Amino acid sequence: MPDAKDLAFITVGPMSSGTRLLTKVLIAGGCTGDPGHEQRFDFAIPAPGSGPIVWRRSMPHGAVPKMPSITTMFGELREADWDPHVVVIYRDPTATERSALERQGFVRDLADARDWHQRSCTALASQLGQIPTNRQTVVTYESLVLHPREVQAALWDRLGLPGGIHILVTDQNRKRL
Repeated sequence: MPDAKDLAFITVGPMSSGTRLLTKVLIAGGCTGDPGHEQRFDFAIPAPGSGPIVWRRSMPHGAVPKMPSITTMFGELREADWDPHVVVIYRDPTATERSALERQGFVRDLADARDWHQRSCTALASQLGQIPTNRQTVVTYESLVLHPREVQAALWDRLGLPGGIHILVTDQNRKRL
């Protein structure tokens, strides 16, 4: 396992799937990064050695929604001498689509949310096919809800993170199913 100081993670998933939650889990586990929409590493990737970092993306991403290039981000981290890894989160499609309808201003109706979800999953699968499978980890939102402490600890261990204080996870699916 590489030195934790050189680890870089890209957290990604379809919109409203839990990428902010997942990013918070990695930050609690020892990474530097931002769980919100603004991402410091969009502007400058630091040199390795300062500790593990996490860079968040949702599919689509941005005020004007577009599909980000996870493969480009992965390559940029490699070129900057980081040891990159992609951590993907998926969530029940019905909850994801209903959450997107509530939270994403560009989603017009449930049919539009379903279309965006399908396009997001397709784009994500296509890009993940270009990244070595040993550089990918998949987490489900539901596993984080059902077993938050155990899943957080297992994820930190799997990714080589020192770990930390477990974050509180609440079931946001209940109000959407």
